[in-house]
Amino acid sequence: MTIKTIFILLIAGGYVSELLAILCGFKKYKAFNIQLKALFVCLIVGVVSEISVLALITRENTGLISTFQLLFSVFEFSAISYIYMNEFTKLFHEKVIWVFALFYAISVSIVYINTRDLSQVIEVADIVEASLIIILSLFFFFKVFTDLEIPRLTDYPFFWVNSAFLIYFGTSFFIFLFNHVIKDFDETIIYFLAGIHHIINITYNILLTVAICKVKKP
Repeated sequence: MTIKTIFILLIAGGYVSELLAILCGFKKYKAFNIQLKALFVCLIVGVVSEISVLALITRENTGLISTFQLLFSVFEFSAISYIYMNEFTKLFHEKVIWVFALFYAISVSIVYINTRDLSQVIEVADIVEASLIIILSLFFFFKVFTDLEIPRLTDYPFFWVNSAFLIYFGTSFFIFLFNHVIKDFDETIIYFLAGIHHIINITYNILLTVAICKVKKP
């Protein structure tokens, strides 16, 4: 089995894991709180975005591909920020998330104004998004272990959601950070690193599916 074959199987596994999370979401949607509803919408938009990008790749429309990727990155960060804003109930936490959102918007805007290069804007957007979400996910765990308000942590759906965010963005951060260098690597190494990213994506979708399954019907 060649590395390209493994890579294709991992891509397929990513789509299957996404579909599984969405199907479970449809089944449990009525029992979702506002955080999980926002997450569910994010999952669906993510799949639509991926299908759109694949369709544009076949037409070799690189300009629209970059636009779609940037729009999804902005939407994803906004959705996840909204999720954490509803999970953290204190006003101070909400203000911190608004500061993060402002920092994200300013960073992306500055890069776009200075370069007018969407590929560079996407790289910065991904790095900043990953950094801020890592901070939020770590803060959630700090809050959980200091407040001790959740009796059985593994039964709490957002524990799994937060774990998914931390694992995905925590590991993807390094890929995002060195993305411009990775492009110059040998093809085999590129497939290997992309394969790792797809494994992370599958893990992310599985953890989100677990979170959805943990939701109790009313």
